[in-house]
Amino acid sequence: SSKVSQASANVSSQHKMIATTASSDDSTACVTTLYEEPPKLPEGAFVLLPDASQRGYEPEGVVSYGSKDDWNQQSPYRIESLVWYRARHLKYKFKWYIPGTIEGHVFGDNNEVIGYKIAITDSAKKDMEESTLAELQNAEPVNVMRRWNETTPPCPIDGIDVDTSEAKTKERILKLVEEYGDDLGFQGAKQNEVGPHMWGITLEQLRTVTEDPAYEESMSMYDVVNKIIKPKTEGTGMGYALHLNQDEPLRAKVMISHAWGENYSQFLQALEQSQKEGPYWVCSMSIAQNNDAEDVTIEKQLGPDPAFGPFATVLKQADSMVAIMTKSCDIYTRLWCVYEIFVAISLNVPVSLQSYNEITTSGGGSDAMYSNVVLDSTGKAVVTSDAECGYDGDKEMIQSEIFKQDGGFASIDDVVMWVRIKSLIDDMPNCVRKSSKETQ
Repeated sequence: SSKVSQASANVSSQHKMIATTASSDDSTACVTTLYEEPPKLPEGAFVLLPDASQRGYEPEGVVSYGSKDDWNQQSPYRIESLVWYRARHLKYKFKWYIPGTIEGHVFGDNNEVIGYKIAITDSAKKDMEESTLAELQNAEPVNVMRRWNETTPPCPIDGIDVDTSEAKTKERILKLVEEYGDDLGFQGAKQNEVGPHMWGITLEQLRTVTEDPAYEESMSMYDVVNKIIKPKTEGTGMGYALHLNQDEPLRAKVMISHAWGENYSQFLQALEQSQKEGPYWVCSMSIAQNNDAEDVTIEKQLGPDPAFGPFATVLKQADSMVAIMTKSCDIYTRLWCVYEIFVAISLNVPVSLQSYNEITTSGGGSDAMYSNVVLDSTGKAVVTSDAECGYDGDKEMIQSEIFKQDGGFASIDDVVMWVRIKSLIDDMPNCVRKSSKETQ
């Protein structure tokens, strides 16, 4: 037996009713009551949910949450909470996400919430299946999850300007050049007397790497550097980017943060999907990697202080930064990547996350699953204190710099999480367009 609570529980006296509206159509009758404050759930109310992250756009039967006997008690969503409802899309045979607002709870025994009553807009109802509308009156909690509104959350660092206009970008760069000089305060070793902000590379030049006879589709960035980039730049004292463009060095307009464990092909696809026009600064291509020139070792290029090393120098004059995420390597576990994100935000450089996305089909193409690495990572906590470096000396240097910041690693965690959330919100219109196009 269950009972439907239109306003979750009995409304206590401090919640003053201010309006009641009623509407009806052929299928449902809905009475909505508005309060100055949302009513409280009864004491001890709970909902049972699996201890697993939610995924998006999966076909029927792909994700299993195990036995309900192993599910955990959690706090139910309150009235007026913004949520997604994951419904089975009858036409396309996979899950579809419907935005709505919690307006009531369905209770079982012992104050367990066994369903949510979800309100949706009239426009959303127009083309919706009758069965789906009925589901929204008693939505199974496992298929209900929180969503953000379209307001960008404030940056955890005070004073950060989120204006990313071209005029604002030029103003920011001019101020930093005026403050630090033409070299932007760089304290590391130059290549061929050229500073790091001129070690840019184009997308087409990055693509030509895949035409090398030594290239294989399964190669990681590590493999590409060791088997292709190092042999091509041996004895030059230059990184691959400047080696290609030494006659006319390219200013790096877009800083790329990435993890070397990623698949190179997925890295390229994600960069293309970002639609950011270069030239780019890609550390594997921009830093001279061979260590065969005494004056241009990797250590000397990085310099004594990360705040005045090549990464920070490039960011001081960059138009934007893109953090690349692929399914083969999580950038949140790489200390250089999370530190670069933090420095970029501190310098007011716009940062976006770009994931490697793919659609896989099964059952002869009857089912489709959309995989987005950024979405898939949202259930993971950002714990940058656990992030690692390939070189212990780099780790110690970066950690020392982080400890100088107010809040230390906790501040880095907050900034990286903010970038993740903002990136998802900013990309929502694109996700809607892609989803609609790719599933018809």
